[in-house]
Amino acid sequence: MLNRGRKVSLDAVKEDDMPMCIKKAIDDTVDEIWPDIEEEVMYQMRIVINRPEPPPIQIEQRSKIIAIFCCLRNWFLYTHDPVDKNIWQLLRSPSFWVWKLISLFPFYGVQAYFFVFVFFCIDKSDHYQLVKYILQFKKDQFITAGVINGIIGYCTYFICSLRNFDKLDKYSTCIVNGPGTHLDMYLDVTAY
Repeated sequence: MLNRGRKVSLDAVKEDDMPMCIKKAIDDTVDEIWPDIEEEVMYQMRIVINRPEPPPIQIEQRSKIIAIFCCLRNWFLYTHDPVDKNIWQLLRSPSFWVWKLISLFPFYGVQAYFFVFVFFCIDKSDHYQLVKYILQFKKDQFITAGVINGIIGYCTYFICSLRNFDKLDKYSTCIVNGPGTHLDMYLDVTAY
């Protein structure tokens, strides 16, 4: 049964839109890790067979205002990080790009405030959501605070040094008009 599941899982992971090199990499990866998957499935089946059935969960009644906030929260979490869509579907989704561009905006603390909002939305009792939140925040922070700001700083310094190249006092204008001189420092420091 598990051998038949291997072909089904390969067909489920691969899509028609994927490049051929990614399809071959998926085949190689599945061939390499399939024995571990079989062992884990057998282990989980033994656990499920020996586990008693949990009692049914009681659903509590909510007020309409709380229900509206919960619906908005659920909508945001699903559009920000859907579980049932793969990367190829996400790249074609406009909402994915809106949230990604907001989370990658490097100025005025937009990224920090966005991730504070995400932190209030996620379920803190779920370790998977917390770890994913931390990894996503640090990844986006590396891209915005490291790579994008480095490129912006390099370009502004380069333009500043070339602007008054023929004048003798070319470096004094970079002190006034150089990288990082026109940003609101207090807002950036508090957001960081």
